[in-house]
Amino acid sequence: MAEGDIELIQALYRYRYLRSGQLSRLTERSSQVIRRRLRWLAGQGYVQMLARGKAEQAAYSLARGGFEFVAHASGVPVSALPFSRKIDENKTASFFWRHTMLVNDVVIAFEQALEEHPRLALEEVIQEWELADPRAKAHHRRFRLSERFEEGGRVLIHRPDACLLLRPRGEDGAPLVAAYLEADRATEPLRRIRGKIEGFYAYWLRERFVTLRATSMRVLFVLGNVRTDKRIRSMQRTLETFAKELATRRGNHEAKRFVSLFRFARAGALGPGVIDEALWMRGLEQVPSPFLAKTNPQLELPFEKPAA
Repeated sequence: MAEGDIELIQALYRYRYLRSGQLSRLTERSSQVIRRRLRWLAGQGYVQMLARGKAEQAAYSLARGGFEFVAHASGVPVSALPFSRKIDENKTASFFWRHTMLVNDVVIAFEQALEEHPRLALEEVIQEWELADPRAKAHHRRFRLSERFEEGGRVLIHRPDACLLLRPRGEDGAPLVAAYLEADRATEPLRRIRGKIEGFYAYWLRERFVTLRATSMRVLFVLGNVRTDKRIRSMQRTLETFAKELATRRGNHEAKRFVSLFRFARAGALGPGVIDEALWMRGLEQVPSPFLAKTNPQLELPFEKPAA
């Protein structure tokens, strides 16, 4: 097996499902070469091709042989791999396919932008489907990122699409920041967004991010399927309403600190400049700024300080 083939298997293991174009961006090889190698890998039982429409890009996932290859390389049995191995061959026909592809597009943008970034490094990516306890039935016990809280007789859920663990470049062992990704295709009503915001607040208040070795957190809402900032404005108003209620109960300082965690961006704008270009609406701000723009000195992260 060629080194490039191993790279494809590892990418499919990390992302679970990928289109040929996404694999091309990850490996910096042409889609034609990618498709040719994946056909060979599929014939060897390492990869499976997913059903797709005529106008859609080819899509792939690992087959049994691929999981066995990863397990052997890791020195563990297949059963010890922390990812679910239940692959739906007809996944591309499901309601969640485009959502899955949106999440992967955002993670790929961060992964590539941070590969050689001078100030910021990506320590780890945790996907929504990464297992904590494969034997558990309850969602909040089965999956690593899922949490369940009871507050005032209500159940609040923390279930982000992914988590990017970030650290300052060149500072191994430095405090991590957990950046939680919420990919939105403008299909959910705002009451569901309100529920997610409440879940993030319960999670932040209890400092549950420390379970991921992080000392602070951010929340990244990335919107696909939109051409304007109208949806972002609606989300910010939903956040503002919650913040006003929070200020009444807990004070202005806590409400402002919570709002400062949030970033909003349109997926179509994200690419190599995802870190340094002015693409992100911070909190309730209406003007975009870079991901690492300077913030309130009392709230800024170590790597958000301006470069010397």
